[in-house]
Amino acid sequence: MQGYWERFAAARTARRRVLAGAAALGAGGIALAVAGCGGGGDDSGGGRGQTQGKVQIPVDTTSQAKPGGVLKSVYISANPASLDPHTSQGFTTLTAVAVYVYPRLLTFKPAKYPDFTDGSVEGDLAESFEVSGDKLQVTLKIRPGMKWDARSPTNGREIDAEDVVWNWKKFSQVGVRRSDLMYDPAAPGAPVTDMIAPDKRTVIVKLKEPDSSALQLLASARIFFVVPREAEDKFDSRNEVRGYGPFTLEKYTPSALFHWKKIPDYYRKGRPFFDEIEQPHVTEYAQRLAQFKAGNIWTPVSTAQDVLSVIKEVPQLAVQQEADLNPTPTHVSWGYEGDSPFKDLRVRQAVALAIDREAIADVTYDRPKFKAEGFEPVTKYQTLLGAGWGDYWLDPQDSKEFGPNGKWWSEYNPSEAKKLLSAAGFPNGFKTNLYWTPRQYGAAYEREVDILIGMFKEVGIEAQSSPKEYQTEYIPEIYYSYTGDSTRGFNGMIYRAELAYPTAVAQLFGNYHPSGGRYRGVRPDGGNAKQGDPKLNQMIEAARKEFDTKKQIAMVHDILRYAAGQVYSIPPRPANLGIVAYWPVIANYGLYRTQTGGSPTNESYVPYWWIDTTKPPLNRPA
Repeated sequence: MQGYWERFAAARTARRRVLAGAAALGAGGIALAVAGCGGGGDDSGGGRGQTQGKVQIPVDTTSQAKPGGVLKSVYISANPASLDPHTSQGFTTLTAVAVYVYPRLLTFKPAKYPDFTDGSVEGDLAESFEVSGDKLQVTLKIRPGMKWDARSPTNGREIDAEDVVWNWKKFSQVGVRRSDLMYDPAAPGAPVTDMIAPDKRTVIVKLKEPDSSALQLLASARIFFVVPREAEDKFDSRNEVRGYGPFTLEKYTPSALFHWKKIPDYYRKGRPFFDEIEQPHVTEYAQRLAQFKAGNIWTPVSTAQDVLSVIKEVPQLAVQQEADLNPTPTHVSWGYEGDSPFKDLRVRQAVALAIDREAIADVTYDRPKFKAEGFEPVTKYQTLLGAGWGDYWLDPQDSKEFGPNGKWWSEYNPSEAKKLLSAAGFPNGFKTNLYWTPRQYGAAYEREVDILIGMFKEVGIEAQSSPKEYQTEYIPEIYYSYTGDSTRGFNGMIYRAELAYPTAVAQLFGNYHPSGGRYRGVRPDGGNAKQGDPKLNQMIEAARKEFDTKKQIAMVHDILRYAAGQVYSIPPRPANLGIVAYWPVIANYGLYRTQTGGSPTNESYVPYWWIDTTKPPLNRPA
């Protein structure tokens, strides 16, 4: 990472600002314009379906679907720390294990292209569910006939309500995300007080108070799964899988392969279409890319910097626009302890104006190169909520809708930043620390630490790069330093990545309310940040209790306007929709979308993709 700022600064001199037009496109629309590409609507070069220039539009080919085949699916880059979704929230545990073999009570209704999901839920383990009139209880009926793995010790036993209650008890003791779902004095904002089973087919979920996100929290593929109760003492769910889902784990070879096999009695009849999934373990990006180009991995691998060269080198690949804008932006936020300069609003405002978001987008997403090839990526500026949150997001560049506070999340004005620092008593700037964590959030995140330090230096803020080891330092000492019972706090800045929540309101509550599971510390004057901002607390609490979507969206917009004025957090990197390349053997690719922040992408394809053996790489021209 050393020296990246110098290379970035040199490249920035040639960049072009492209603000016009980004705000004109509504969130969730077609977000990759194609200029001068030609081509039209044929299916040449191995692509499938209709096309818009070089970018192909998802088309429903389900009526042509043929069952069978082995999906050469998404690679994994690291061994999961545990196969148990209660004790591990690792990316691999959730997206490469849990969604294939463990049910949830509810799941999200997918949306078919070009539509986007609205957060509605449907039954998964539950056949039906009903919310009481006072919104303090959810009654769910377990779907009959769902049977655990036929192997010992579950032996094909039918799933019942007792499994759910056992999981709730385990979750309350060891669940990594229990503070987001399970109410107790240490997590007073979590909605669920208990789960009980009056009979083998009925589960009653009791809520502390009405919460508009409660059903979505139960549906999230990042919080509460149901594992066989035999995991109590008959098998170790950290190392073995005995589940029920579209697939069963046929073989797991650490550092080599996950091999999944379709179960014969999945409740979605006739689905999945393909019989098996192979997920290779490929640690190095260069090796993954080589395997992808060779046709041994079919799902997207290329980074934004490589995708153009890859589709030139392998013309049989299909190309689509990315499905969704990022709902969880990275943020710069503050530690207020001791003599922290960030207690002063003017200092926080100065940091906001020191960030050149257009330059960051050009470098991170390689936008000039895409434009030179005829693609016009769309960039949208982030807020406390990422641009992927659709109608809940409010464009800070739209001064008419957002108001004057949008400037703190959109403008680049280093001269004004210096004036603000001087007015705050720092005419010569000051020194501070910028905390971050290596080897967790990817190369772009680590490069941006260097870029931000350079931008801050240009206005007089000398931010010392302060990397912290993720598990032992970054998480307990900095990331969670204002959360829950912690009274540690810190002095300086943190560059943090977000954890996705299943609703926009849950996202705000989790990060910016003192009872939230990842509360980061906010206060107008920085004093007693542990208690939060009383006005912001009240606004978020009111939005949680509002069940009318239009009213709730308006309340969230007011929250964003207010929080922007206090500059409680700064999202430096804009959201961007580029293109992805994949092998056209995957039919129905991109056809269905799942809930922003609620489920991993692979959950949206398992019931819908099928393997078209007439397409590359299975039928690849010599």
